[in-house]
Amino acid sequence: MTTQDDAGPPSLQPSTEQAVAPSPKLRWRRRGAVFALIGAVLPLLIMSSDRNWEFSVPVGLVGCLLGAWGILDLLGTFDDPAESVSERVRLKALLPRILEFVASVVAIVFLGRLAVLGVLPAPVFTQALAFPAAFFWLYSALFRGLRTLGVYSHAKEGERKLLSRAGFWLIALTTVLYLPLLGSFTLTDPWETHYGEVAREMLARDDWISLWWAQDGWFWSKPILHFWLQAVSFSLLGVRYGPDQMILGVVEGKHPQPEWAARLPIFLITLVGVYLIYKGASRAFGRRAGLLGGVVLTTMPYWYFLAHQSMTDMPYLAPLTAGMGLLLLGFHTDPEARVRVYEITAGSRSVRLSGYHLLFGLVILCLLPQVLYLVSRNLTISLGTAPYLRTHLDQFFSGSGGGNCGLPGNAACHGELPVDRSLQPTTAALIWAAVGAIPLLSTRTERRLQRLYFLGGWLCVVLSAMAKGAPGLVLPLFTVAVYILATRRWRDLLHLELGGLVMLSACLLLPWYVQMFMRHGPPFTDQLIFQHMYRRAFVHVHDTNAGDDVSFRYYVWQLGYGLFPWTGLAAAGLAWWVRGDREGGDNRSGAMTFLGLWFIVGFALFTISLTKFHHYIAPAVPPLAMLVGVLLDDLMQRRSSSAHGIESGEPGFNPARYKSVLLSSIALASSVLLLLAGRDLSLKKPAAGGYASARLVNLFSYNYTRPWPESLDFSTACLVFTFLSAGGCLLLVVPRWRPAMVVFLVALGSAWSAWGLDVYLFKTAPHWGQRNTITTYYLNRSGPSEKLVAYQMNWKGENFYTGNRVPAFVSTGDAFKSWVAKQKQQGTRVLFFTTEQGRLSTLKAELGPLKSFKLLTTKEQNNKFFLARVEL
Repeated sequence: MTTQDDAGPPSLQPSTEQAVAPSPKLRWRRRGAVFALIGAVLPLLIMSSDRNWEFSVPVGLVGCLLGAWGILDLLGTFDDPAESVSERVRLKALLPRILEFVASVVAIVFLGRLAVLGVLPAPVFTQALAFPAAFFWLYSALFRGLRTLGVYSHAKEGERKLLSRAGFWLIALTTVLYLPLLGSFTLTDPWETHYGEVAREMLARDDWISLWWAQDGWFWSKPILHFWLQAVSFSLLGVRYGPDQMILGVVEGKHPQPEWAARLPIFLITLVGVYLIYKGASRAFGRRAGLLGGVVLTTMPYWYFLAHQSMTDMPYLAPLTAGMGLLLLGFHTDPEARVRVYEITAGSRSVRLSGYHLLFGLVILCLLPQVLYLVSRNLTISLGTAPYLRTHLDQFFSGSGGGNCGLPGNAACHGELPVDRSLQPTTAALIWAAVGAIPLLSTRTERRLQRLYFLGGWLCVVLSAMAKGAPGLVLPLFTVAVYILATRRWRDLLHLELGGLVMLSACLLLPWYVQMFMRHGPPFTDQLIFQHMYRRAFVHVHDTNAGDDVSFRYYVWQLGYGLFPWTGLAAAGLAWWVRGDREGGDNRSGAMTFLGLWFIVGFALFTISLTKFHHYIAPAVPPLAMLVGVLLDDLMQRRSSSAHGIESGEPGFNPARYKSVLLSSIALASSVLLLLAGRDLSLKKPAAGGYASARLVNLFSYNYTRPWPESLDFSTACLVFTFLSAGGCLLLVVPRWRPAMVVFLVALGSAWSAWGLDVYLFKTAPHWGQRNTITTYYLNRSGPSEKLVAYQMNWKGENFYTGNRVPAFVSTGDAFKSWVAKQKQQGTRVLFFTTEQGRLSTLKAELGPLKSFKLLTTKEQNNKFFLARVEL
């Protein structure tokens, strides 16, 4: 039986009514023109202003929402035939639900601003309770709104309450595990501070195109999406991104936490990713298998650690996972099924909404801000004492924003002109708007559910490419191609909407690339495309695996830790697919093949790539989790009566008994594999020395030989989880105990995730970040004249937490000694220095004779960096 919860996102539900083809026409003379105009003008005025506005993001978002509504109205997409309407509701009945949903969003934003400002009492405890509560209110409000709209009224077994929906429990578990301490610990070096500093400079420089990177100048190693997400969140939640302001509130007794603003977008897209892959798996395997797969994914270190790191990998991985979930839905949807249409009436007026509006509303929201921002680059609205409006050619500047120019390590600021001024931003904006109009016009009558699933999947794939570049496109395209070739589903090529992928890529992916090329020319493409995409695939670039075996074994080795405690069952899930299960019919077999090939393609691509980091294999993890979910679902099924009879024509062959014996064998092998992985986490030390527990932090860090803090030892906890998990897998051998053991393993996996995030990561992060050392600086300085100096440092935490107001000496020697001597001549008496623990003697030697040198931090607080107060 197919129910709503199996069938996909609510607003994309197939209609139970007779399919009626819509026939919308362009409506140029109607109220949509007003909404479109307001939606364009309001954000454009904000973007063109020479002032930064406190609430520019919510006001701009409201404008873009109005613009999206107006454009969809102009296209006539709200005019579906009355015969196609599945549910009707009056706006008066829906309005309270809309207001409640808006109130819950406002509450989350308000709570985020309080956390960032640092005024909540007992912040760790308060935030751990308040954020999940606010998000549960959001989920509840959204559910009640959709129920009032009639989204769930068509379910064959009757409308189910929120607490009886498997999807809700997956979202609830993810929230409870991931949200409590999300922003309560330091950003970790170098990835989080690395990208956080780029996003901070985006706001400080007021430039959302050209990226700047502290003392390293232009930042050209990653595409734009993650930085846009972070910068929007910084602005919305009130991060004090100016020089010397980021955590200055500590001197007033506050506990400012910009980390919440950095990581909340990551949490949100993680929710979308895990939910949509659950929906795809539910369609093929049922709700229980989809839920189990979603829980397994949520409790795997590769997934939950990256969900707590504000780096480009989850903004690439989560949309990719969501896109693959939508593609899986598309492959298992009737090509002629149509979306349900909902009519909202207010007096004599009515609008008819469907999944089409959700999908293409998102497309417009991704395109419209880009188009408007490009227009604003040729327009300046000055709001000074003599306001004026000025049009001009594109211009920008290089240097750190907020007056950091000229500090040691920072380049001087100066104005810049594009290297190629032939294509001005406004002209480019018109081109991209025209390109974006093509998919909107060509699909405005599209109401076939399968086509919309495929288009939604490709939209997610494009967003993945906007975050990471080529891998976001290559992996899903290769997977789909191999899947169609393997299953010979040639007819799906006619429905896949590959033309939609091309058009969405053109209008959403290309604008930033083209404008960057116009501004910076070939050096930009040489760095981003050829150095950081092409050469990373075929040459070792920046990786830190010297002396390690980077062959086929490399990612097998890391998956053993990144999948724990599901390591053994992940291998078992692959074996369960390879065995060729046909019990669920072609749909189940095809879906398992899709997941298996997704893993194989991902593993092959990242193994072939010569540049390797431990976390690069993460895109191959979601399909493994879903295969484990299918296996666990099969293990929970009671033995049927066929186990005592012969159902095959082959004498003596009992399929049910064979399946049970095979499951027992797989369970036994799983426990052995788990013990091997757990041994490495608990007992065996890495080759470079240190503690085995470092294998977990290395799943998302950069330099794998950095010292492990001697004050931390998690080997006992890892050992306990190893034996409990292995024991649970071993007891799966007994058929009648299997359902109970599956429940036990799910509970144990959830406990492992909670321990990993709230104990392991919370205690480990301070040693991989610099928040504590920078906080100590602010608490001990007498004023801004007592500078913090970064000595032989380039981890970017020193830049982010000071707003880049830090003299930075990446390399020292005569230049450093001369600067210190000059400070003495100018009457400076006190300086603070931060550097790595191993550079203490070098720092003292280069400083020369001093009145005093006092360490203000200990290795127990941070075993990698220290802060020293120096009297010259």
